[in-house]
Amino acid sequence: MRGSFIITYSMMFIDRHLIAMYGIHWVFTILCLQLPLAGRIM
Repeated sequence: MRGSFIITYSMMFIDRHLIAMYGIHWVFTILCLQLPLAGRIM
């Protein structure tokens, strides 16, 4: 019972960590894509 709780908690933590990393990566990709567009407009 206690072991399964630890596994569930670790899975939740890993999932949240992956979502945070993916979100940061997504924002970084958008910024990188917008930089050349901004340079072209200017």
